[in-house]
Amino acid sequence: LDRLMAGFFTSEPVLDSVKIVLKTLTCLTLTGSYASRTLGNAEQNMLVADAAHLARLTCLTALQRSRPAGPYDAGDDDLKLAVLETLGQNLRQFLLIPSSFAGGNAQKRQGGGGGFP
Repeated sequence: LDRLMAGFFTSEPVLDSVKIVLKTLTCLTLTGSYASRTLGNAEQNMLVADAAHLARLTCLTALQRSRPAGPYDAGDDDLKLAVLETLGQNLRQFLLIPSSFAGGNAQKRQGGGGGFP
């Protein structure tokens, strides 16, 4: 994800990727959405957990990209503020859905137990 965003030369695509992943998470968590009507409970739980994790990583990566890259770089305060505003609008999804929302299925799929990669 970091390498993907490193290929963006302006802040607009970074912010667009944040908005896309948050919109995907919102669509998966809405009760009347197409995803909730067509997916089974287990599949929806797995997709919501993965989308929430990806959304958190995308927001953190975007915030990291807004930081100064070196001593002569001022950073991108506009990107930082836009990501934080977007994050604030979708804070409910971040707080309600932990990474282990799928009941540990995400760790089983990755073949690991506890700990960080």
